[in-house]
Amino acid sequence: MPICEKLLRLLERPKMVLIEGGAGVGKTRLALELLRELCTSSCMYAAPRYFDVIKLSDMLGLDASKITLYKVFDPTDFIDIITMEKVIMYDVIVVDQIEYVAAEDSTNEAWTLVLLLVSALKFLSERYGVYTVIVSGKGVFRGLGALANIVKTWCDMVIEMGKYNSHYQLTVYSPKDSTVLLKSRYLIRRGIEWLDC
Repeated sequence: MPICEKLLRLLERPKMVLIEGGAGVGKTRLALELLRELCTSSCMYAAPRYFDVIKLSDMLGLDASKITLYKVFDPTDFIDIITMEKVIMYDVIVVDQIEYVAAEDSTNEAWTLVLLLVSALKFLSERYGVYTVIVSGKGVFRGLGALANIVKTWCDMVIEMGKYNSHYQLTVYSPKDSTVLLKSRYLIRRGIEWLDC
């Protein structure tokens, strides 16, 4: 799926983006498309499971020499990500399936580590210009009450993806004031194949 120009223009300025939606709506595929478009020298892709990512990366023509894959086994692995010396050198950091790690260990400490990661990524994006993409299941942060609002407001832009009636829809909005910046339908068959924008 070539990302449409309108979406790319919207995503040029923000440094921290949250992509959220239900299972199978194309969140990982969109994150990889952004990685392909924005990674110029080196980037990191972190997730608890990334078997499909390797196949998708090949399909999308991503340069594997530029991407560091980091497998997250438990919430404490997030600390490793944010304490790596090289972390400020990445163009883009994608943290995919952030909810799975905390869901397997649903203690307050696990969610605290997730929030610590998100706040550290915000610091990296503002201080060092590292473009950050966080991918999460729909409504994952809802159970956290006020913390959910913190995570979203730390992001510069939110992309919601989902199935509505008989079609898939992508909505891009600013979490600061909930202004909808783009609404687009898309087709999905083993990943996003067409985006109407």
